[in-house]
Amino acid sequence: MTRLPRFDSQTLERGIYLDFEKAEKEKIPQIAGVLIDGEYTCYVVDSRLKGAAEARARRPEERWRYCEAKKLIYSLLDIAEEEGRRIIAYSTFEQNIMVELVGEKNRISSLYLNANSASWFRRNKKTTYKRMKREIKKDKSRWSNTVGLKDFLELPAVGYDDYPRYLKGFKPGKALSGMLSDLASKGNHELVKPSVKKRFTKLHRYNEHDCAGMKHLLEYRLLCDISDSKKKIRSPKKAPVKKKVKSVVQNGYCIRCGERIKKFNVKKPLCWDGGCYNEWAVYSNSEYVEDYCHKCGIVWDTTFDKPLCKPCWRKSR
Repeated sequence: MTRLPRFDSQTLERGIYLDFEKAEKEKIPQIAGVLIDGEYTCYVVDSRLKGAAEARARRPEERWRYCEAKKLIYSLLDIAEEEGRRIIAYSTFEQNIMVELVGEKNRISSLYLNANSASWFRRNKKTTYKRMKREIKKDKSRWSNTVGLKDFLELPAVGYDDYPRYLKGFKPGKALSGMLSDLASKGNHELVKPSVKKRFTKLHRYNEHDCAGMKHLLEYRLLCDISDSKKKIRSPKKAPVKKKVKSVVQNGYCIRCGERIKKFNVKKPLCWDGGCYNEWAVYSNSEYVEDYCHKCGIVWDTTFDKPLCKPCWRKSR
């Protein structure tokens, strides 16, 4: 049976792509990246970073906004319901955070789509996935052996060529921790170290690629699923292989002594083991009257030429 995709192109095109970023040792995220209809916005949802968000919002090339976490979540849920969209994120982390902040588990679950593609690759691209796992295990610089979003985006077949090199190795949790630490000690965004501000600025671009890359990866999956479905539909069904029926060897009876013979054969109705054939062969009289039917073994006047009783002879005609 052909496996149908869990989503279609319209679901992906109209999706609300969501990605949270949080500082190290923090439970609740500080950043929420949202991509809707090709437009990305980096929401700061932690009041401690409100000044940083306002400072970055002055740059026209970047879309920074400050919004309370609960307010943003309710807004996204309302948009999804009213416009028939899905909230798409690359794990259950975003889903769990939303439920933790606003509750409404059933409502969130009905609108949520987990874009994690590891199981899809394990099932559809086994060789590629196994190779990736081996390479990741060999990489001692990685803290986790999990194959993540960016690992899949680096595959040539996926075709995501927009990821900047300077973001490889970037750690959003560390950048957020640095900003929070400097703000706590200095109390003003203007006094934060330039190096800390620079790392914080990268969060916008980093998170934007998480959202855009997520959408791209799902589109790649959908194309593969549709292509595989067409191949399965078009491919002619193989004719069922006819199983060779083993011929059942029917036993016979010696027409002279009545003992069972391993193989029924009207041309050889006498047994060899018992010596009946050797006795008959002395004279080789094919008209000599014997005592049993070669097929059913009942007492009957038979001969070498006519080794069957009348009922068996009729059935064999």
